[in-house]
Amino acid sequence: MCGVVYATDFYSDRLFAFDGTSGVQKFAIGVGGKPCQAPGLNGNGMLFLATSKDDEGGTRGVHGVKVSPSQDFNLDWVATQYTAGPGAPGDFGDFFGGVLVRADGSGTTYVADANPDTDTGAVYKFTSGAHRLALVCRRQ
Repeated sequence: MCGVVYATDFYSDRLFAFDGTSGVQKFAIGVGGKPCQAPGLNGNGMLFLATSKDDEGGTRGVHGVKVSPSQDFNLDWVATQYTAGPGAPGDFGDFFGGVLVRADGSGTTYVADANPDTDTGAVYKFTSGAHRLALVCRRQ
């Protein structure tokens, strides 16, 4: 039995949560850009997702969404620029791939982009505060 399954919709710029047993939708939130990456979940219950521009505009950004133990919109955040490193501050490019949260206890989180505006790309690293959850779905 799974607790919650998270999924994104590439075309509606939304993050969905479904009950892992019944499939009933628990929530859907807009993320303000095209979710082009597989999200990552850390041990503090923060789900990380990166977004890209879309045909309607949208934003390039890294999002933190508090999903566990209960959803708390007051703890959600978004960063639309990087603030450290060469050329900082600077705008993100379009993200691709998946969000990686290291499972070594450091909570180091990585995302990668390609910026068509500057013909560059980068890997961004930040500390998320907790290691990756080893079990996303557990039997009860």
